[in-house]
Amino acid sequence: NQLGYKVIMWSKDTIDWRDSNKELIIKRATQNLTNGDLILMHPKEHTLLALSEILSYYINNGFNVVTVSQCIE
Repeated sequence: NQLGYKVIMWSKDTIDWRDSNKELIIKRATQNLTNGDLILMHPKEHTLLALSEILSYYINNGFNVVTVSQCIE
């Protein structure tokens, strides 16, 4: 806290570091969403392939997509 850091925890884990199944990542990122959810995803090729569908799902279901910094302000 003295250094200005904040602890950020996610509320949904796509487990994309382990599972490379695009459909499974999409399911984990979109299932049972609530406002303020923080979705953990890693810079993996299969996550990138799933990302546009995940973002479309969020937008089409009335969620705003923001960065962590915007969410915790």
